[in-house]
Amino acid sequence: MCFSAEVSFGAAAVISTVGVVAYKKASPNSFRVIAMIPILFGIHQFLEGLVWVFIESNATELLAFSKYSYLFFAWVIWPFYIPYANWKVEKIAIRKKILFGFMVIGLLLGVILLSTFFIFDITATVVDHSILYEVPYQNDYLWIIHSLYFAAVVLPNAISSTPKMWILAALNIVLFTMGKVLLDGNVISVWCFFAAITSLFILYIIVYNRKLYLKAGLNHTA
Repeated sequence: MCFSAEVSFGAAAVISTVGVVAYKKASPNSFRVIAMIPILFGIHQFLEGLVWVFIESNATELLAFSKYSYLFFAWVIWPFYIPYANWKVEKIAIRKKILFGFMVIGLLLGVILLSTFFIFDITATVVDHSILYEVPYQNDYLWIIHSLYFAAVVLPNAISSTPKMWILAALNIVLFTMGKVLLDGNVISVWCFFAAITSLFILYIIVYNRKLYLKAGLNHTA
């Protein structure tokens, strides 16, 4: 994302650490899939830090590895994992079915985007202090891909009935929209960075729901 390799590596360290704390505090255990989100975002930001390093050092082969690893997270893992994590902890049947639908959308979208790895030579370059990942292909239907991506990675948090998850959804909707409007070409890099930062809020969600879970357990045994 923006700024430098140091920012990406620093963000990776902080986000991963918070994720580990959230994972240890997750209760019930099903919430561990939610707690894994900042850990995975930490890995994701570390990979973009490597992209920065290898662009600057002109290390072609290492750049290719880090670039495609980063895009695998952005284009394949996130469209599936975010709806999956929400589906895993969802208790309301109708919402669970809707989230399953988003899982299917995310899986299919991931397959489509993964295919571009083998068809096109995707480039990664520094533009306006951020990394632009560019696929040399344009058509009138790309808005469909963008819309499906938004649906898969942003809307599941809004649909979830998990207490306080809607706040994370609101933050991501605002940031995704800002990235799309202000830095359209760099939206994946920009949004993934800020989504990683907002994922720190997941620790609060985990702690809040842990308290609800423990309180419910005490009331049940009283």
